[in-house]
Amino acid sequence: MTSPTSLTTTTTLPPFSLQFKNILPLLPLITSTGTLTYAYAETLFLTPLTDEQRVPEPVIRTVWERTFYPGLSAILSFGVGSLVGGVAGYRMSMSKPGSVAGVLYASGTVLSMVHFGFVPWIAKTIEAMIDPTDEKPNRKRDNQKRWLELHFVRTCVSDIPAFIAFLGATTAYFLV
Repeated sequence: MTSPTSLTTTTTLPPFSLQFKNILPLLPLITSTGTLTYAYAETLFLTPLTDEQRVPEPVIRTVWERTFYPGLSAILSFGVGSLVGGVAGYRMSMSKPGSVAGVLYASGTVLSMVHFGFVPWIAKTIEAMIDPTDEKPNRKRDNQKRWLELHFVRTCVSDIPAFIAFLGATTAYFLV
């Protein structure tokens, strides 16, 4: 009988040690995952606000007033993490000739910043939802629906592609 200590295992992954230089290239993958998770949670939580039968319109304003700044701080944190980690990953991957990691880190960084290119349209809808002077019927609900549409487009155009690029970059970085 063979003792457990004499058994060997093989792996296709390179050895990994927990050091700062190994964590930094993971940062944009972690933050882009956070962005996607938060985007999904926003969709789940905010979609019911469009239900005219169950949700009174003043609730929309209350929800946005109470959740906007905590949500903004989360999104800004994820954005900064993706920017810093993407640039660092790009620079660190330059020491690995033949790796596509640098191109993918750069692509992911640009795509994650595209998220903030939607600010003018998103801000306009949020301002309309929290405006206490606008009491026109269904105005806040219509803006909530518009926000969800913009949010969907932004997630598909920016957040999902950035995550995919960072996933590819991280994989390429650690496998080469």
